[in-house]
Order: sequence, then structure tokens, then C-alpha cells
Amino acid sequence: MKSGANSTDLKNPKKNKTSGRQLASPPKTCTTDAQPSKRGKTPWVGSNQQENHQLLLQAAPNDWWIHASDHPSAHGMLPAGRFDRKAVVATCLQIKRQSKRLKAMQRVAFTVTKRKHLELTEMPGEVIVKKVLREVVV
Repeated sequence: MKSGANSTDLKNPKKNKTSGRQLASPPKTCTTDAQPSKRGKTPWVGSNQQENHQLLLQAAPNDWWIHASDHPSAHGMLPAGRFDRKAVVATCLQIKRQSKRLKAMQRVAFTVTKRKHLELTEMPGEVIVKKVLREVVV
């Protein structure tokens, strides 16, 4: 399975004083120099192919990756940890809101897996999913 990216407006980054990592403002969208936060359940959603690619490069192997199944869309990332259905659904809804095509659909299936189960392709923001851990429909 391959997945692509979607384009929307960028948000300005804000630096986290405790970890030194780039955080987004608001936290549901990232910029190209941002990376998933290891603190809390802040979702990170790429706004275009380059941001999706940056998220993939900077994510830890056990970070959760979320993407609309069989549709081009933004990539969502959640910090590693136990599967948190509420955080995953919130990230799915954010991805759905960013896409005109997905927003028009009544129900959308999302693939949820760990970053370590993805293989990058030559196309920025595109991946090959080697193992699907969950499917979530919103």
C-alpha cells in the first residue's frame, strides 16, 4: 500500500523550552522543522508532502503513524506509547478536516501503524506500509 500527501496552509512553529524540540502552534499542524513531541499526546499532522516526509524522517520507530487508507492525505503522528483511541480519532478527524476530498466523505477508514513498519520511497511523503496494526473508521 502506498500513501501520498495533501496541501494546506502552514502554521508558525513555537519552540518547547523544556525539550528544545520544535512544537507547532496550534499543536495539530506542524512545519517542516517540527517533529513529533514525546510529551503528552499532541498529534502532529503534515500539511504537504515535504512536511509529511520530515515527520517520517524525524519520528521515532515506535511513534504511531496515521493516514487515510487508500486516499492521498496528510500524515499524522502520535508519540510512542500505548494505543490511545481518543488521540488517534482526534488525529484522524484533523486529517479529514484538512482534505476537501475526505471532508466530503461520510466515513473514512484510516491506517494506524508504527513508524518502524513504513518504508520511504523516492517520492517525498510517500511510503510503503509493511504492516498495518489497526484500522480506524471515522
